[in-house]
Amino acid sequence: MTGFAQDTYEWLFGKLRLVGWDNTEEILVLPAVPAGLPNLDQYQANGQPLAMIVAPRMIRWKLPGQDPTYWQEAAFLDVPNTIPDGADYLDSWAWLRYSIKLANYSAALDLEVTGEFLFDPLTSQESQIQISLAANRCLASKIACEAAKARRIPDWVTQYGNDADEAYDDLAIAMTKANQGKSRRLGRMSRRSSCGSGGTIPTFSGS
Repeated sequence: MTGFAQDTYEWLFGKLRLVGWDNTEEILVLPAVPAGLPNLDQYQANGQPLAMIVAPRMIRWKLPGQDPTYWQEAAFLDVPNTIPDGADYLDSWAWLRYSIKLANYSAALDLEVTGEFLFDPLTSQESQIQISLAANRCLASKIACEAAKARRIPDWVTQYGNDADEAYDDLAIAMTKANQGKSRRLGRMSRRSSCGSGGTIPTFSGS
């Protein structure tokens, strides 16, 4: 069942991105990244800090041991600048074929990566859902629909599929209104609000 849940989770993530849901952003710090790496592929491998990144938005750098006031933003370019023999700073970076490419640099650097990240994977019935509780009905219905497809129960496919579509429409409308409300209040807000974890994987049973 967790396979159906994970597929549905990723489906919902993609759908919510299309309506401008912005609670997918995270900031991760990679300490002492070795000098001279042409890309961050090793950090994007399965089980590594950037494994779930969907789209990076900003990279900042500082020398290891410096306090956070020293963070400097590297330029985002179509192709990173080439600096002869490198430098002790990160000049620029690029996002090419789902790989974060780096300009030449000659010293180990702390890198701070801001970007959109896929939800943590659902690996058990106790895994936390990283959307609001309002998404539970959509997730449960879609998981039931996918299970019914696998079991070849057409009536249930139709029933749960319609329930999932209706629940998603309600969720998308609610989240769109919430985003619009945040935009209108932006001048009065000191920080962005965020949705908390919303429960565990819905279960499905049937013969």
